[in-house]
Amino acid sequence: MKIMKKLSTAFLAVSLMVFVSCENDKNNDVNNVGSGSITAKIDGTQIEFGNVSGAKALGLLTLKGDKGDVRIVMLFKDDIKEGTYSGDDLPNMTYTPDKGVTGLLAMSGSVTITKHNETSNVVEGTFDVVFSNYGYEGGDVVAKGSFKVEYADAGI
Repeated sequence: MKIMKKLSTAFLAVSLMVFVSCENDKNNDVNNVGSGSITAKIDGTQIEFGNVSGAKALGLLTLKGDKGDVRIVMLFKDDIKEGTYSGDDLPNMTYTPDKGVTGLLAMSGSVTITKHNETSNVVEGTFDVVFSNYGYEGGDVVAKGSFKVEYADAGI
């Protein structure tokens, strides 16, 4: 049941980013989906994600970073407070190592929000998680990293 909840929430996160991007496109403001940095050491390899974006809409805060075919997505409640989240409170996160692999889900570990300024729409913190997918041949993937993202508020 926990896996289904995480899968459906991950799907919602990706849909939210597409929705907000399309809304911004209608307003001729395609670059207004946030910016910032997400870096991570994933299974021993340091990755600095480019194409970082963030969006706040429908009660959710979604952060995303891409590096070629590699993608990481984090989904929080839009009013997330500073603190450390783990166990059942672990925010939904997905990691896609390449286009041919279904996103792996963060099943354990922790995320620490070190700052969330709702006036300037900036959230920052760290994560130390284990991504898992029972069908992934590579096994579990350990990721430790940080993020600082200015997100766009869709106002919905």
